[in-house]
Amino acid sequence: MKFHTAFLLVTMFSGFADVYAQDSFLDTFIRKDGIYAVPPFEPRQPATLFPVNAKRRTSNVPRGMDTVYTNRIRRYINPAFGKTEPYSYFSVVRDLEGHDSSLYHEQLTEYPTDYRSFFGALYLVEANEFEKAVQSLTKLSASIGSDSLLLKETIFWRDAAALMLADQKEYETVLELYKALEHPSPEKAANVNALASGIHLPQYLFDKYFVLYNYSFRTRDYKAAVADYDSLLTYTPPSKMRNALAKNRDAVLEVLSAKARFVDVMRQNGYFFGLDAMYDHLDAWGGRYRTEREMAEQYGFVLSQKYTTATDSVFTRWLRDTAETETRSKFEVLSFSRTALDKAGRRFVIVKLGFDNAETYQHYQSALQDFRSKPIWQSILNHKGKRIDGNEYMLTSYFIAALYEQDDPLIRYELVLYLLEDAEGNAFAVDTLF
Repeated sequence: MKFHTAFLLVTMFSGFADVYAQDSFLDTFIRKDGIYAVPPFEPRQPATLFPVNAKRRTSNVPRGMDTVYTNRIRRYINPAFGKTEPYSYFSVVRDLEGHDSSLYHEQLTEYPTDYRSFFGALYLVEANEFEKAVQSLTKLSASIGSDSLLLKETIFWRDAAALMLADQKEYETVLELYKALEHPSPEKAANVNALASGIHLPQYLFDKYFVLYNYSFRTRDYKAAVADYDSLLTYTPPSKMRNALAKNRDAVLEVLSAKARFVDVMRQNGYFFGLDAMYDHLDAWGGRYRTEREMAEQYGFVLSQKYTTATDSVFTRWLRDTAETETRSKFEVLSFSRTALDKAGRRFVIVKLGFDNAETYQHYQSALQDFRSKPIWQSILNHKGKRIDGNEYMLTSYFIAALYEQDDPLIRYELVLYLLEDAEGNAFAVDTLF
């Protein structure tokens, strides 16, 4: 499997959906091997309730709501607001916009308690002290008259501050998630997932799955990365990034699947050609007269065919992850053959795996030890003329396995599976011969 190594430069949203305020963009590279270069997630500027004339925009609220908030506050300098009290709020709003806390709070001392609490809470909102603002406005809403204009304003700003508080908390969680990418480890994955589970606002779902995908990829949890990739694609705003994600999906999922197989095999200490795979090969060879490379590849192996004759197919086998550092190879000879028909019209169908690794030999010894066995020199097959040290095992009534060491400088060991069939390919039970 060959993957393009060229980078595709795209512009990536920093975490807000298209309908949300957007101050900065992050540049990153997407590769078809699934690897992403994650840029730093820069802290944003504080929110302001007066973005219309300010250099900074409101980052805590949906697009358009910052203007709504500004216009709402500017209503307070209209004499119609609080018309039953002989107060002008022009200077208060001016000082609130200018962040002049000393004059602002000095003027509030002249106001009735409810208005002092209300405008004090507004200053907390402008200062990004959203939790304190929610507490203050909630308390105020419970103490003022049910039909007053001030109550309506208090409820509006209480709910607005609650939205900003939720946004602030989730934004801080996103920062923690990006920080977790600096030193990812499988041991921390549960904490990262728990952290991500607290993110629900639409403007942060992209960042949530962007981090989860990268975290799963880097900790080699490739099965989780498949789900994270699709979620990332779902929540990516329409952009070059989304187009690239969709275009690369098949290639990336192919890589993730190959990596997942690699991890499964390694986790099970299974860097060996399994007996079940040998059994499948024997069945395929006996029934269709050809090798089945796919049977090896579904176990995470890659076979490189060296040559094929009428009786033998010789392969070099790798267990391969896509990273060069995670590629392990073995020299093994996988061969297929048949004996001539005997006088009874029967012949043996044989699959051999030759190898030179003592660890592999010990693995197969352990795997076969619970089957009925006998010394190899009593084999149904003829081994005369060769020094062979090993045993033969009856796997089923039809299948026999042999594992032995031989005097060969290149292929020191062989694992053999065979069955007995007639000229039409029908199998005979061999348990009476064993």
